[in-house]
Amino acid sequence: MFDKLVVKLISPEIRLVKSFEGNFFDHETDTLHFDRHEGEGLGWFLRNLETAHECQFVDDIDPLMWTLLHEIGHFETAEIVDPEEDLANRALFAITSKEQARGDKELQDLYFSMDSEWQATEWAIDWVANHHKLAVALSWVLSK
Repeated sequence: MFDKLVVKLISPEIRLVKSFEGNFFDHETDTLHFDRHEGEGLGWFLRNLETAHECQFVDDIDPLMWTLLHEIGHFETAEIVDPEEDLANRALFAITSKEQARGDKELQDLYFSMDSEWQATEWAIDWVANHHKLAVALSWVLSK
């Protein structure tokens, strides 16, 4: 309900649409596809925040807010991510994921170590660190 409001407050250039196919950012249209019901990917993401990124704010922010911030991070960090390298990494991940069991920790680590995923997550963490009170408030609104 408040998804679009939260996105517009943080990054007004982004268009948000409801998705039933997971969360992702479309760089060609500057559109964030947001699925409030994505479960497994969210668990992977939160574990990655706590372990690889050593984020100290994980429990302060609702998981859906983290998801939105991470996807906004793809927009905000697009200029520092090499698109050809990202495409190659995603192709490698697609091949690897077909060979390994879904939910495998190594597979999760591979996905979140891709530069575009790493940069988007770092952007989200930095945004929360620099706007902690606002992040907590928006997180509360988003969870309603």
